[in-house]
Order: sequence, then structure tokens, then C-alpha cells
Amino acid sequence: MARPHELIVLIPLACVVCIIAASYWCVSSSNHSNLQMAYTDDTTAFSTIRGAVASYGFKDRDTDLHLLLSNNAVQKNSAQNTINQEEVYVFLQKFPLHHSFGRIFHTEILACSRAQFTLADKQFLDGQIAQGKDFTEVEASWWEQRSDINCVELGYGGSDCTEKCCSVVENTKYKLNNHVAMITNVESDKKSLFLYGVGEFDGNDAYRAVCNTSAAKCWSHWSGTDYSLFQNNCNTFTSTVLSCVYGLSQKKPGLGVSDLVTVSCHCDVPGEDSVVLDTVAESAVFTVDVE
Repeated sequence: MARPHELIVLIPLACVVCIIAASYWCVSSSNHSNLQMAYTDDTTAFSTIRGAVASYGFKDRDTDLHLLLSNNAVQKNSAQNTINQEEVYVFLQKFPLHHSFGRIFHTEILACSRAQFTLADKQFLDGQIAQGKDFTEVEASWWEQRSDINCVELGYGGSDCTEKCCSVVENTKYKLNNHVAMITNVESDKKSLFLYGVGEFDGNDAYRAVCNTSAAKCWSHWSGTDYSLFQNNCNTFTSTVLSCVYGLSQKKPGLGVSDLVTVSCHCDVPGEDSVVLDTVAESAVFTVDVE
């Protein structure tokens, strides 16, 4: 039997091991399982995707999920030559991962057209932004009632694909009150939503800023193999969209070890006379050389 002083050491050690195991499971789930991508909108219900769904992303060894979610968007958006200068409210949605004891998180960006909101809603959200904070949490009792608000959902995860942005999800019909993430192993009932500010162009153009095939990388090329558990994960992606694309704060609401990297970059929406600059990563814990 362990002595009391041994338990003092063993119990915290066991907790750390469990958290690390949960993180590893998230990025290396066995690829023989059949998991459901639970996206639904007014017109589409994505069918079963064979392969493992990973922590901050998905494994798509048997079915090229990126062909469904990313390549079509690249083809659609690469044909555009102008920027859709539509003001959007930029939100971050946060989900704790299963089996992580509320210590590891997945985040995604929601860009929702400002024109959809009622005058009262705009006054409320503008009032939150006027407080000058990096972000403001929006109570679930408010956003869960906004079933008529369509947003563009942007997220990233690890996979085996190697093409630029093949592991980036661009879902153009995501409802603000939806509890579904791009990955399935999150505690969807514990979604929280944070308002960061107003962007000058829509989520499709934000996607183009990150993923335009002819442009230099925007912090990363965001292929599935670019994924790194601590250095280039879903939260690094949301930092890039927030800061490098929309010019908003990249500070996050209590993500802990899930979000160690601070990005420093600028990524323009492809269009006439636009330039996408290369990026440099910095971290309070370590420096990442992305070249």
C-alpha cells in the first residue's frame, strides 16, 4: 500500500498522464472506426466519414474529407477577384475535449454577417465591443436563441493530407446557435462563445486570405501534416484568423497548454494589388521556426 507521502506525488502524476493520454488520443484515434460528421444545415447532412476523427482535427485516410470541405471552397473562391466588403461579427467558439478533464480545448472562428442581426442585437453586440476588451463572453442564453443567424465556420485539424489548407474546414451555413464542432470528440453541450469584434469582410474572404493557393503561407500552409499538437494546432489557426486576417486580439479565454503559440503576421485577402506576407511565430515558451 502506498504511503501518504507517496500518494502526494502519485495522484498529481496520474492526472498529468491522463491529460497527456487524452491529448494523444485526440490526434491518433484508430482509423478503423466509423464516426459521424454531425454537420447539418438547411440543405445538407454530411454522411459518415470513414477514418478517425482527431483531437484538433480529423484523420481522413479512407475518405478525403478535405475534398468535400476545402477543395470545393478553394475552387469557388479562387475565381473571385474582388473582396466582399461586408461587415461581420467575429466570434470564437470554444469546446472542451472529451476525456481531458476540462483542460484541453478546441476552438473555431465564426464570422456572421452584421446585416442579419436586429437593431437591438447590433446595439447589444456593439456595446460589448465598445468596452475595449480583447474579447467578451456571450451568454448561452443569448446566442442559443439566434437560430436565424448564418455564419461561416472556419477551423483546422490534423490529418494525413499534404495539400495547402486540405485540413481547413470552411462551412458557410453554420448557425450561430449550433453546438456542433468540426470534430466529434468534443463536449458539444459545453460550447462557449466569445465576441472579438467587427471584421471588414466576410468569412469566405477570411478563408481566401489564409488559403489562397497562389499566395505565400499565412503562418502555415495548414495541410494536415503541418499539424503539431502544441506548435501548430486548431488554436494556432484561430489566432491566425483573428490577428493576421481580421486584425483583432489573439488572446484566448483560458486555453492553457492548448494555446502556447503567439503568431505575428499579416495576411491580405487575395484581390487586386493585394499581397500576402510571410509569417513569423513567437511563443512565450519557445520560438518556432516555420521555414
